[in-house]
Amino acid sequence: MREEEEDEKEKELMEFITSEIPKFYAPSWQEREEFQEPQEVYLPDLKEHLLTQLRITFTDEEEIRIGEFIIESLTPEGYFTMEPKEVAEALKVDREKVEKVLSEIKKFDPPGIAARDAREALLRQLEEKGIDDLARRIVEEFYSQDVETIKEKLGVSEEEIERAMEEIRKLNPAPASGKWGEVTYVIPEVLVEKEKGEWKVILDESNIPFLHISTRYIEMLESDELPEETKKWLRKRLRNAVRFLRLLEERRKMILKVVQFIVEHQRDFLEGKTEHLRPLKLRDIAERLGVDISTVHRILKGRYVQTPRGIFELRYFLAGGVRKGWEYVSKSQLEERIREIVDNEDKQNPLSDAEIAEILKREGYR
Repeated sequence: MREEEEDEKEKELMEFITSEIPKFYAPSWQEREEFQEPQEVYLPDLKEHLLTQLRITFTDEEEIRIGEFIIESLTPEGYFTMEPKEVAEALKVDREKVEKVLSEIKKFDPPGIAARDAREALLRQLEEKGIDDLARRIVEEFYSQDVETIKEKLGVSEEEIERAMEEIRKLNPAPASGKWGEVTYVIPEVLVEKEKGEWKVILDESNIPFLHISTRYIEMLESDELPEETKKWLRKRLRNAVRFLRLLEERRKMILKVVQFIVEHQRDFLEGKTEHLRPLKLRDIAERLGVDISTVHRILKGRYVQTPRGIFELRYFLAGGVRKGWEYVSKSQLEERIREIVDNEDKQNPLSDAEIAEILKREGYR
């Protein structure tokens, strides 16, 4: 009976190897010129990036003044170390209003900005990624302690701690660090193009080597001369290889699904019919595809796409929504409308933020 079970397992393994597992290599379309040369991409200045989000989020003149003060007071790491009471006294405003504005700024991009310290910055990034488990407890309670201490106090294995620490290492304890305000060079991993009226999403896998199950090991497994103990070891290694290749294929399919959803959602922008993005959040993509928010976050972060309108980081296509009448428009549309109002105002008698807010209110923005 034992021998029959082993034969059945071996048969299943061989079926996996010969039929279900993809081979990874750089196919001919990856020789396209689009993927060959690093492309120039401008990253906005951090202060400029934060002030844009501030003016999109608030229309009250006093709240904008508070926000500007907070942004100007950030440390080089991106922390805000003042107490709300100090800001209230400096600006002669209500403390509650300062707390409200600070709370909103802490939701701005990059994740963790305006945190009090590295610990809070990491916690906010874990929250955005949808991670609320051991990694969060380690940051929250044992930030400066070693693995042995954490293991003893939490009663978890070293392997579990190491997995959590791996997630923490991916975060940025200094949110303001990065290439803000610089021209950087990237090689887009995804190409989006329109062909015969249909949008196509193409992955550049040229940096992935040719991967497949070696026929040599398959032959060894089928050999009658190989000791059973060796075959048992080989089966285990082959199953691991099969699992790895299947995970690669699942990752590839998920990237395609995410980008295809973004293309479908932001079609008007990609086709040049509008300069504005439709509202789109991480949660929208996750719910549509039936995956965790953290999965979508990992796919979008640091991955660039080449489109007919230029090269963008995938996160660029996320846009918060603002209510106008009975529909939602993107924050970039609101930003554009504010710019139009300012451009057309009387330069000798410029509008105040409160007056701009009133114009927007009359037009239905909420």
